Amino acid sequence: PHIWLNSGSSVKFPVEFKGKERQIQVTGEVFLDVAKDSLHPFVVRGRHITVKVLGTKFNIRDYGDEEMVMTTLVEGRIKVGSEDGKTFFLKPSEQYIYDKQKQTGEVREVDTSLFVSWQAGIYLFKSQRLEDILKLLSQWYDLQVFYQNPEAKDILFSGRLKRYENIGTLLGVFERLGGVNFSVQGKTVIVKKE
Repeated sequence: PHIWLNSGSSVKFPVEFKGKERQIQVTGEVFLDVAKDSLHPFVVRGRHITVKVLGTKFNIRDYGDEEMVMTTLVEGRIKVGSEDGKTFFLKPSEQYIYDKQKQTGEVREVDTSLFVSWQAGIYLFKSQRLEDILKLLSQWYDLQVFYQNPEAKDILFSGRLKRYENIGTLLGVFERLGGVNFSVQGKTVIVKKE
């Protein structure tokens, strides 16, 4: 398998796979490209879900501080099981979302590029809340974000960001789009609604 890790993510795997299953444990966000091998199924375990891989490309997002766990299928087929005991077979362009608090999940159809573009060093977002965007940027750049106006969290943005650009450049893009100002002090970003 080929595995890409996003910021604040980890993978645990044995030195050698023994037995029928090839099993790994993940935290945070990972993108996997796994070749089909019916004799040795590949199993990915997160904190709240388990994914049985049937030859595929998919993404798991399971950060400890986020309310939702998202598994997004790009191609192939996967079987997803969660703490509520339910299992789902996903088809390409489907996403399984699991709510940790409610312990319920659902499958929806999505534009997969919005959920896996990080693996190519790009972040695509469409009508996404500023708080969610800045949460990702804070992981990329190791920042603390504070809001002078709580309503600034709900401003919606759409766009495309390159991962390795300077944080000041990225924040400047949001300021030019309007509705928000930023003040950067070391590793702290203060957000103010215009």
